[in-house]
Amino acid sequence: MFTFRPDDPSDDFVACFTAAGEHLASCLPPGFPYWLKRTVTPPFLEHLSFRLGNQLFFIRLEDVDRRLAMPGDRSLLDRISTGSQGHACLMPMRRGAAGWRPDLPGWGLVDAYTGLPVDPPALVSDALIEMTDWELHSMAVQVVQMQLAAECGVTSLTVQVDPKIDPSIWFEGSKGRSWIVLRASRDLEPFPARPSHILEMVRSPALRGTHGFFVGVRLSAVEQGSSAQASGAARPLWRGHALQAAWTGLQPAYLQ
Repeated sequence: MFTFRPDDPSDDFVACFTAAGEHLASCLPPGFPYWLKRTVTPPFLEHLSFRLGNQLFFIRLEDVDRRLAMPGDRSLLDRISTGSQGHACLMPMRRGAAGWRPDLPGWGLVDAYTGLPVDPPALVSDALIEMTDWELHSMAVQVVQMQLAAECGVTSLTVQVDPKIDPSIWFEGSKGRSWIVLRASRDLEPFPARPSHILEMVRSPALRGTHGFFVGVRLSAVEQGSSAQASGAARPLWRGHALQAAWTGLQPAYLQ
């Protein structure tokens, strides 16, 4: 089980984060970007992340002078990059008289394991890469975020994308502090069922005074035609390809 008790990032970290995000945005191709994380909100498995073509990049900022405490740690960067089959990158930052800036030329990124420079466009290929369970879950979280905003007017929320940790979303709803356990399934699979431990969560003292919900999300390839569905042949969900989503709506976490 997981409950959010995030510490607010320091003003200095926000300034560093903002400078790093602006630098990366200036490097990305026009009309790109598909950001996975570009909000300075905890929890921090990575600080910044994006998809370019068929590749994922997860970035941890580091102060070369070792004066600024950075939220999260390298083990969390390793967890999300490994689970998502993406590139774990470090972005050394330096604070000068004019503020924060990348310490290295170009993209300012190095491989977290080898220390070698990372040039994201050079790693992109035409290869078809099937989405991992981490990516599936992360996409499902985004779907629910959009639906909460469109249907419930919820704009203030906190999310985490580790598929093995619950809840996935916290938000302020009409009933007050609320949380969502989320599960995702792939094309032609049934909507996912509530996990067996959800009743334990509802009764947990740590979640007392909050309201729990369950949401199931099913993702399908847009190019999945009616003939293919009729044949029962589901297409893989390729990274970077268009998807369509269906969701169950907010359901009480525990049905008596």
